[in-house]
Amino acid sequence: MKSAFTLALILSAPFFLSAQCSEIDLNTLQVIEKAAPADKESKILDLGFDLMRETGTGATNTRHYEKCWETTVKGKAIYQQVILWRTNANDITFLTLDEGAHQKVKNAINEKHNNNDGSQVVVGKLFRYSFNTQYINGYTYYAVTLAMR
Repeated sequence: MKSAFTLALILSAPFFLSAQCSEIDLNTLQVIEKAAPADKESKILDLGFDLMRETGTGATNTRHYEKCWETTVKGKAIYQQVILWRTNANDITFLTLDEGAHQKVKNAINEKHNNNDGSQVVVGKLFRYSFNTQYINGYTYYAVTLAMR
């Protein structure tokens, strides 16, 4: 009986790990993007992200924030959510392994801006949004970039 319970617990672990990673909505991403550079990092950290590394210098400087460890592949940690902040451009890119969570953000943007043609770039009154996918360590991340207009 104990072994059946243990097996059930092990098999359900990925579900529980996924459930622990709260979704990020469009409003939250807009608040981060609107924040002054001096406040942007604290808003990201307040959401539970950790600054993992900084790459590039000057115009290419990017801070990488990660949240919700998923697994480790070939010695590299894979996280469910990533925020990239290009400090010089002061824009953010939110990446997630959860296609459904990404689709919710994309739908919110499309509905707000009547993007019925499914364009990958949407320009609103305050923000410019772009959608794409990025492959990181063999995993597909769904990305949305927010920049002030």
